[in-house]
Amino acid sequence: HGQGGSHIRDITEQEGGEVVALCDVDKNVLEERSAQLKEKTGKQPKLYGDLREVMEDDSIDAISIATPNHWHSLAAILGCQAGKDVYVEKPISHNIFEGRQLVNAAKKYNRVVQHGTQSRSNPTLMRDIQLMHEGFLGDIYMAKGFTYKKNNRHSIGHAEFKSPPDNLNWDLWQGPAERAKYCDNYVHYNW
Repeated sequence: HGQGGSHIRDITEQEGGEVVALCDVDKNVLEERSAQLKEKTGKQPKLYGDLREVMEDDSIDAISIATPNHWHSLAAILGCQAGKDVYVEKPISHNIFEGRQLVNAAKKYNRVVQHGTQSRSNPTLMRDIQLMHEGFLGDIYMAKGFTYKKNNRHSIGHAEFKSPPDNLNWDLWQGPAERAKYCDNYVHYNW
């Protein structure tokens, strides 16, 4: 179900890393991840169905955001406002305005915000960027981007509108996005 499981794995494998709470608007996913975490660490995390409750928990130092894309900026801004450091998956925003608001919040509340563009932390790429800034590459007049990663994200397709399942808080899933009728292909898509 997306990047959340990867975040849990990566945090718990870091020295000193501890996941103390989980939040998901899908009760089934929340229970599944909670059981996996308890099996791995022996500790039962706090469980939340609404990220605003996470923000109110003063015992939480930092948040890791692996929500659907339309939540990324707002969740990160709310985290900054709540005094939490933030790791947020890509895309960090849907537009420049959202991104600027997050930068402003990080500065205003003196928070660390890391965007999930892992390649930016790659030592080789960091050295290459430094060389570029130092003029080693000369005047750059063109840049091309490419990826070696296979894109395994297929279209979400079409599905019939219906009532959301009882385990899912559809209103919170939509968050800041425009209201829409529920259909199965929206949720748990390979975001």
